[in-house]
Amino acid sequence: MTKELWNILTKTTDSVRYSDSKAVSLLTVHGVIITVIYTNATIVYTYVTSCWMTMFLGFLTAISILASVIISFMVVSPYLVKNTTPSLMYFGDIQANFKNHQDYYQTLKATFNDNDKIDEQLAQQIHITSIIAWRKFTFVGRSIQFFYVSLFLLLVNLVVCLSGVSL
Repeated sequence: MTKELWNILTKTTDSVRYSDSKAVSLLTVHGVIITVIYTNATIVYTYVTSCWMTMFLGFLTAISILASVIISFMVVSPYLVKNTTPSLMYFGDIQANFKNHQDYYQTLKATFNDNDKIDEQLAQQIHITSIIAWRKFTFVGRSIQFFYVSLFLLLVNLVVCLSGVSL
């Protein structure tokens, strides 16, 4: 059972990494969009302030981009879950409960010589990592939704611009 638990832990840890990668990718794309807008600030400002429709669409676009960026930062921000039972695998518990590496090593030896204790430690770490992965994927999903909204609004604003509609 220990081998299977290690596989599950690896998969949940990878899920945390994948959500972070998606959030960083979104932040990169938003950085490019914001850079293009900033580089062309005079043109963008002139266009956006030309009528109420473009101002409204520009405002909604800015809000959706801001929401996506903030949520993406929430994904990549460290999120630690404290369990009531100290873990021999969690760096926070290791630094808090052991004065030096010898104390830690002695506890590891005693624990890891018993398969049931290993499995319990692994199950605890899987549970905590799953909570973190779920939170991160929930946030990255919301960030992606706001990203799609911002792209849609940019597209609508572009169509309004190209069609020459002045309201």
